[in-house]
Amino acid sequence: MKLEYIGRSFSPASVSYSERVSSTTDPDRMNKMDMAASLCFLGEKYIIGLQLYLAKMKINTPDISLEYLYQIANEYSDRFPSLKKIKPSQRQLVLNIICASAFEDYARSAASTRPCNTCNATGFVEAEVFTNRVCKKKPKSPPLIVKTESSIQNVQANWRQMRDVVPVLCQKCNGKGYLSNACQCRGRGEVINRKKTQLAGIPVMTHCTKCQGMGYTRLRFCVVLERLKPVWTIGKNVAYREIKPLFDMLVARCHAEESEMEKKLKKSHKYNFNTVCDN
Repeated sequence: MKLEYIGRSFSPASVSYSERVSSTTDPDRMNKMDMAASLCFLGEKYIIGLQLYLAKMKINTPDISLEYLYQIANEYSDRFPSLKKIKPSQRQLVLNIICASAFEDYARSAASTRPCNTCNATGFVEAEVFTNRVCKKKPKSPPLIVKTESSIQNVQANWRQMRDVVPVLCQKCNGKGYLSNACQCRGRGEVINRKKTQLAGIPVMTHCTKCQGMGYTRLRFCVVLERLKPVWTIGKNVAYREIKPLFDMLVARCHAEESEMEKKLKKSHKYNFNTVCDN
């Protein structure tokens, strides 16, 4: 059983939870009770992978996942001199920011979005616009003026250039207020190799070097440093030497827990569950 079938069970649009939808007598066909029985064999050791996945799919709150990441980060914090020197209260704030950023990076996908920083997720930015206005001492109804050179010069003499601040459509997000995390490969992880395509005469796909085949852009570490500035002053070289390995380790741990959870789910459904039903 795959983790995606658990996510489908929370959606009312789900029709089937089976890998094979051939017939109702298929022994590999699953329902919600089969899922619950398979999850009972996992225990507390592998349940953190399920918590991470449910929080990633926005089915569950990420509180348990963030607490788990904080325990790991606190355990490895003594290995980094920069974290070891600061006070415990300040270290807790720093580790919370790193853990939240690591979970955000783990939860990204080609279909996910992020708020636009240019317009602060509003879709509009403020811009200065200069307009020409006619200044009059007393408001009067506009007279009928015959267009002549002298009349045009008299009107232009009363013009004044005014500066106004007006909301303008954000060009970066096109007024949506959010940006897609999909890479230039549109989430495929592969792009067309133009040189080999011209030689072969057929489309030749190659590995996307920008996203490393993942299909989406990861959270940049410079963004994590900007979040750490209000609570901790650290040099850029020290941060990339000590904090970035901790950040990457937490992200890799999330993916490893999810992968291990999926392996145990397949094994429990294939062996343990069938063994219990036979007995």
